[in-house]
Order: sequence, then structure tokens, then C-alpha cells
Amino acid sequence: MTDTPDLEHAIEQLAEYFGFQAHYDFTVGGEPYRITYRQFLPTEVERKLQEVDQSLEDCDRAEVVLPNGKKIKGTAFAIPLRRNGKLLPDSRDALRLIAMWGEEKYRKFEDAGGPPDMLTIVWAKQDAQYEEWRRAGSKSAPRD
Repeated sequence: MTDTPDLEHAIEQLAEYFGFQAHYDFTVGGEPYRITYRQFLPTEVERKLQEVDQSLEDCDRAEVVLPNGKKIKGTAFAIPLRRNGKLLPDSRDALRLIAMWGEEKYRKFEDAGGPPDMLTIVWAKQDAQYEEWRRAGSKSAPRD
């Protein structure tokens, strides 16, 4: 009978095969934190992230200036996030981290100086590691 890995081990094996870290673990203010690659998030967390994204759909959009000088609403959000011109108290990444960690843990992270945009940066690094593996065409792609 084959020894079947538990979920955590299976996730680690898959991430290793595809050339990236499944999780990014770090501490801020003595508190441990983890950012998990988005495709490995539990269903409950994924649903919360979808709710966050849906809740932002009515946020103000950035203006785009056309070559003729005409201004139109773009598809990208105005940054910082605003709804009807009023600033939202949290950024998109902050809201996503709240969905992942819960409000209390996120506020500890924020109070200790943790940057919410770290989420986007960690996910971008994981994506870049995966793309490097894809370009190399094998498991032998270099990793950090």
C-alpha cells in the first residue's frame, strides 16, 4: 500500500515540483504570520476573498486620458480605494488579509507596522517562481 501524504505535505510537494514556496512564513512584532499561495487557500478563505472582491466592484475607477484629451473612466480602481469619492478605511490587500487571517490578527499585523501590500508582493514572487519553472520546462528551474 502506498503511503499517502496529508494535505499539507501534498501542497508542499506540488509547490516544490512547480518551483515555488506554497507558504511564506514570517513574524511581525513577535507574532507569526503566513501567506499561502492563492491556489492553495481553503475553500472558506477563497469564498471570503471573492466576497471582498465583489464588495469593491462599486468603487471609483481611475480616469484615463485619451490622446485627444478626453477623460473616461477606466477599468482599474482609483488608488487609494474610494467609493463615491470617499476614501475606504482599508486597501484591497488589507481587506484580503482580514479575510485570510481575521480582523484581530490583521490589526495586530497593521499595528506592528506590517504592510498590507506584502500580500500582492508575496503572490507575485510565487507567480514569478512558477513562471521561471515553466520557462525552464522542468523541475530543474532555479528556486529561492
